[in-house]
Amino acid sequence: MEGDQNVDELSEERSAKLVKTWPYVVARYAHVTLARDHVRLCNTTKTTHFQYYRACPSTYDPP
Repeated sequence: MEGDQNVDELSEERSAKLVKTWPYVVARYAHVTLARDHVRLCNTTKTTHFQYYRACPSTYDPP
C-alpha cells in the first residue's frame, strides 16, 4: 500500500509542475506567432494604411 501512495504523490507532483509550465510555454509560443503575424500585417498594410502603420513599431524584435 505504501508503494502505491508514493507513486500517487509523484504523479501529482509531476502534473502540478506540468500545469505550471504548460500555460507559460503556450503563451510564449502564441506571443511569438502573433508578433510575427503582426509584423507581416504591418509590412503589407503600411502602404495603404498609414495610420495603422504609424501605430506599429518600425523594427520589431520578438523575444
